[in-house]
Amino acid sequence: MTIYKQSQPDVPPFCLILQAVFGYCRVVIKEKIFYLYLLFKPFVFFYKPETVEVVLSSKTLIDKSKEYDLLSQWLGKGLLTSSGAKWRSRRKLLTPAFHFSILEEFLPIFQEQSSVLVSKLQALAREPWLDIVPLITACTLDIICETAMGVSVNAQDGQNIEYVRAIHE
Repeated sequence: MTIYKQSQPDVPPFCLILQAVFGYCRVVIKEKIFYLYLLFKPFVFFYKPETVEVVLSSKTLIDKSKEYDLLSQWLGKGLLTSSGAKWRSRRKLLTPAFHFSILEEFLPIFQEQSSVLVSKLQALAREPWLDIVPLITACTLDIICETAMGVSVNAQDGQNIEYVRAIHE
């Protein structure tokens, strides 16, 4: 099964390689984990949710790889990019804010905003190529503003463009 048509020559090669790897996983690999060398560096892929759960819930596997250094220049040393004791202390502070009972309150907002995103994507489904970054950015902004501040900015509908512009500056 392919998500790209032969008639789409502008598809980045990386997308085609990634598609081939995932297709290989579906057809050949029955295990829950495999590794692949890319440019002399081993990358481990977890193919089954239960394997990912074991890794993500580990209290010892919290050191980030060197690739995160590239992100830290852009995002700083926050929860996503920090490791070790720094990660542990920040995670401890943030965990209560993301407890299931709190997140359940926001489900209607998540559902509403994701429905808007899906309708936008459906309208563009016949396009040969689509940059989804602006769509995802607008959806994320709508969700964050409504859940964190109680303000509907309607960025997905093209309203309050100054907020979207401020993100890119």
